[in-house]
Amino acid sequence: MIAEGTVMGGKFADEIVILDWFTDAVQKEVFARLYKSPTKIPLTDKGQAVLIAAVEKVCLEGVNNGAFAPGQWTGDSFGNLTTGDYLEKGYYVWAAPMDTLSDSDREQRRATPIQTAVKLAAQFIQAM
Repeated sequence: MIAEGTVMGGKFADEIVILDWFTDAVQKEVFARLYKSPTKIPLTDKGQAVLIAAVEKVCLEGVNNGAFAPGQWTGDSFGNLTTGDYLEKGYYVWAAPMDTLSDSDREQRRATPIQTAVKLAAQFIQAM
């Protein structure tokens, strides 16, 4: 249900739609990079950079579409991002180095998690 632009729980409807789009687009773009690669993508920092580039491509699309914008990060700290930092690009993408992988994850060919911070661009709900 939507009432005055918000959904149950008080969040704005556009935030839900944007974050759903972002999650879906990132999954598809990362899969496409893996699927379309003419060779295997190595489980190295260089290989991880290929996946990070896929995530950054979607982030930039979000900026170009007006979904994300520069602003102060108010979420939790991770990587080199600290609460209160200014996101000049409107997003920040980070993954731990591959040498931090556990033996189990390496054997199962799992990359380190890619963490992403996006700053949602506020939308007008009224003008005075």
